[in-house]
Amino acid sequence: MSAPAESTDGPQRTRAVTFELQGEHYCVDSSRITSVLSIGDCTAVLEAPDPWYAGEISTDDGNIRVLDLSRVFESATRTLDRPEVPKLIVFDVTDDDGAHYGWLVDDVGVSRQIDPQRLERTAGGMSFISGTVTLDGHEHLWLDEASIHES
Repeated sequence: MSAPAESTDGPQRTRAVTFELQGEHYCVDSSRITSVLSIGDCTAVLEAPDPWYAGEISTDDGNIRVLDLSRVFESATRTLDRPEVPKLIVFDVTDDDGAHYGWLVDDVGVSRQIDPQRLERTAGGMSFISGTVTLDGHEHLWLDEASIHES
């Protein structure tokens, strides 16, 4: 998460998009998100051998490289409870071939203004988790999208 700009107008806020994976709550800075798509038939993506590169989806705006975050975060032996119509969060950053990165997730919530001072840093663990923030009584893991795309 980038540092907020200095201001004399009170606390700076960052807009984040909330989403769910296997019943867990997450959020990511929305400034790099270009769209959220519903994915009707994603059988090929769900059966891809590599969750970090679960295939590509073509749209009018170009190709999207799909990362299946549920499979990245869960044990390989766990059975995943998938929704009928998962969502794809599409980012403006592209891979070496010019395809946009897209995260396959279970559901996408609303965009929220968050005070970065509320972010509680986590010790150790995965490099792409910036910390946690509590929203509406649920702890959300704040993901660093740049770190995930570098993996």
